[in-house]
Amino acid sequence: MGSTHEKAQLVSNKTHYAPHDPDARISVKPGKSRKLNYHCSMMVDTAKGVISHIRADFADA
Repeated sequence: MGSTHEKAQLVSNKTHYAPHDPDARISVKPGKSRKLNYHCSMMVDTAKGVISHIRADFADA
């Protein structure tokens, strides 16, 4: 719904947060609902089959 629709709700990181995890941020994927998440990236050494680095960032960055 657009912001001018009468039933539209303001959903942003300024209005929603998780009290048990205040660093989680709202993110959205096509076809899925908005959720509080992190953005995680992982580097893998495929020759050795080991995870060499993991990084978690804010989902809204």
